[in-house]
Amino acid sequence: RWQQYQPAQKDWVTTDRIVYHITGGRGGGYRSYTFKRFIKSGEWRVRIETESEQLLGTLHFTVKEVPARAYELVTILR
Repeated sequence: RWQQYQPAQKDWVTTDRIVYHITGGRGGGYRSYTFKRFIKSGEWRVRIETESEQLLGTLHFTVKEVPARAYELVTILR
C-alpha cells in the first residue's frame, strides 16, 4: 500500500495498492519490490501487508523535486 502524507489532513492517504505474490524465502527473510512512476514530491511510506491487511513492514522515504540538468552535446569529427 503506497501512501503519501497530506499535511493539510495530518494523515497518510493511500494512492495505490499494488498486489503481488511472495513465495519461498531465504535465510535472511523475504525480498521483493514494487515501483511507481510519476511520483509526487513529499513524504511517502509503503506498507507491506498480507491479503488480510496484517502489517509485515513499513518503508518511509522522502521524494524531492530537483531541477533538470542541462547537458552539452559535443560532436567530435575525425
